[in-house]
Amino acid sequence: MTLPLLGLLGGYDDSTEITPFVVALRTWCRPHALDPGLGAPAAILATSPAAIGLDQALRGRVPVAVVSDSRSALSGATIANATVIIVRDPQTQLEVGDRALLWRRDAVSAADHPYLSPFVRERWRHRLGLPREMVLEFGSTRPSPIAAADAYASLAVCSAAVVRGPLLLSALALGTPVVTDPAAALAIGAEPAVHLVAASSAEARTVADALAHDPARATSIGWGGRQLVEDHHDLGRLAFATIAALGIGPQEFPGAPLARLDAELEALGTPLSSPVALRALRRTASIAGPMDWTDLTGRRR
Repeated sequence: MTLPLLGLLGGYDDSTEITPFVVALRTWCRPHALDPGLGAPAAILATSPAAIGLDQALRGRVPVAVVSDSRSALSGATIANATVIIVRDPQTQLEVGDRALLWRRDAVSAADHPYLSPFVRERWRHRLGLPREMVLEFGSTRPSPIAAADAYASLAVCSAAVVRGPLLLSALALGTPVVTDPAAALAIGAEPAVHLVAASSAEARTVADALAHDPARATSIGWGGRQLVEDHHDLGRLAFATIAALGIGPQEFPGAPLARLDAELEALGTPLSSPVALRALRRTASIAGPMDWTDLTGRRR
């Protein structure tokens, strides 16, 4: 079985920013610049409303997705004829309507940041010879002396962290019990005491220290932060919603024996690449027969 071909249309502008989204789409399809040698695409993705060939694509029968930075960049024909429009802010989503999907500018790939519970973190700290309680600060007035290359690893094993700035969503995805300021929490749609703890700059470190000494609360906050990322800031979930809107998702793979199981695990909130999902699929794969993951589930792993 071959994953569906997604034809890419680009323009003269720099489209580097769209790369993470295209990478996330590769789980479900084969994104590739339009090439007659590859055959007809199942759907088309335009990297901007000014993409070369978009007008012609919108007049065709193949479903079309368009990425747009703003409502003003979208023509009436694009809004009327595009199957789905991927926008970058909530206001544009409201203005475009039901066919708009929101790609937040601070989105991260949850699959690239596996959740680690406080218990697992403690075991890693013991194994690595780190302190029993380890509280870090990123983006605060007193940041911890940690090299940028070690930031993600440090956030993955610490007991709690004060985080402001670009690492905030990555920390939440990792399940780090996070303390941040109220403005940062509001900006990402986080509910204090559910997804993270909100505190002023003067109190943040004291609050983080207390959180590190309260495993039950740290577990609740860490899991809440992970759920926030999965539900609202995950590029993987956006990619799945996009291919579903285009009609080229797993529902088009009736011959994939485990496609339904994969979808049910996702519906239950099990991350697509989590150890739980992989174990379930491996167990059932022995029943389905000797096939690769793409044939079994209708998606690339």
